[in-house]
Amino acid sequence: MREQAPPALIEAKKVACRRWPWASEAIMFEMASIKRPGMGTMAVDQYWRMYYDPQFLVDKTPEEIASVIQHELCHLVFKHPKR
Repeated sequence: MREQAPPALIEAKKVACRRWPWASEAIMFEMASIKRPGMGTMAVDQYWRMYYDPQFLVDKTPEEIASVIQHELCHLVFKHPKR
């Protein structure tokens, strides 16, 4: 069972979906959110898992976090993990 993402991350995913409606299914359903305290940022792996540090989210607006989510999605869409 997946862990529930924090409210700030859920809201940011909604913002990202409104910005990029063509990618909303990927953002909401394919990018599983996994908590990684201490990493200091957000990242993805080749299996479409999105890792986040809860502390990284604290001082960010949903719009700022949404931009990071979109950035991470680009890594996946452009297949950066395979490079």
